[in-house]
Amino acid sequence: MLHYQEYSVEKDEAIVFLHGFLGAASLWEEMISLLSLQYHCIALDLPGHGKSECMGEVHTMEAMASEVKKLLDEKEISKCHLIGHSMGGYVALAFLEANPSYCASLCLLNSTSQADSAERKLLREKSIRLALANPTAYIQATLSSLFPPNYTNEKALDTALSVGLQTPVKGIVASIKGMMRRKNRTHLLPTFKKLLFIYSETDPILDLTSLQKVLEELSPRKILKIEGAHMGLLEQPQVLAKQYQDWLISL
Repeated sequence: MLHYQEYSVEKDEAIVFLHGFLGAASLWEEMISLLSLQYHCIALDLPGHGKSECMGEVHTMEAMASEVKKLLDEKEISKCHLIGHSMGGYVALAFLEANPSYCASLCLLNSTSQADSAERKLLREKSIRLALANPTAYIQATLSSLFPPNYTNEKALDTALSVGLQTPVKGIVASIKGMMRRKNRTHLLPTFKKLLFIYSETDPILDLTSLQKVLEELSPRKILKIEGAHMGLLEQPQVLAKQYQDWLISL
């Protein structure tokens, strides 16, 4: 069973928070401090991250989504709002594809519905080699690159690093392999009405040219641009939480 943190269990509507690569449930704490005033909030440690154990050599998005469903079934939650950051967004899309009736809404934060390009897969193969050779240096370099250049919020960066450095090498490699193998799930977007994309035009990770083609097919009310780089949940958590809450209320 996945490790999780839970808040405001007495609330009727639940939000499930899925962190990104090298993350953990604790990264959502500042956003949850606002959202838990109105919602039952559950933040998970995905397999091979935080306090959740690895599942095997490859953590596919489908397998991780299956673990999310097991936890929700254990807690007797059959409907929830899903928000996924980066890799967590890939897992959320796999969950939506397998369990559409469970999804009251879906928010993709600094994420994409597309599969890896051939170039991106080569970069991930290089990442595996670097992680195996020197995991500490790999984690530090990777997480530092996700924030804006000359970033001055040391607390946010330190939080990301302290969480990321707890990720075991096995979990790192299994997740990278899973991301390399993930499917393109763009076909799910036009038919799922309660969808929100939150992204930054200066995100160093996303293929923004390809993402723009996806976003052109969506209603403007489903797209929210934010300042910063790839770590919106730490760069401006309170602003992001308020914008996300306003969108949920509008549904």
